[in-house]
Amino acid sequence: MQQTILKSTSHIRATLYFEDYKTSAYIWQLRDYLLANYNVIGEPWDYMVPREQIFNSVYHVNEQGQAQRTERLLEEIEEQEERSDARAL
Repeated sequence: MQQTILKSTSHIRATLYFEDYKTSAYIWQLRDYLLANYNVIGEPWDYMVPREQIFNSVYHVNEQGQAQRTERLLEEIEEQEERSDARAL
């Protein structure tokens, strides 16, 4: 049984977003590894934030960043539940 992991929540490390991350071999390899070994909710870049949402370091989002990431996480969980419900039918 695979373990479900969340790539991010409001209190876990934030990552400052750079457009180059979408083509970064490292990010894609990490993503592929996680997908192969865990039930993963979300994509890495879904939880990366612009500079305006960084609090006091690239590891902490501000209030706006917290709200955005929390909303995204809730959406991801709802989508996951809907997929599970559809498979159960």
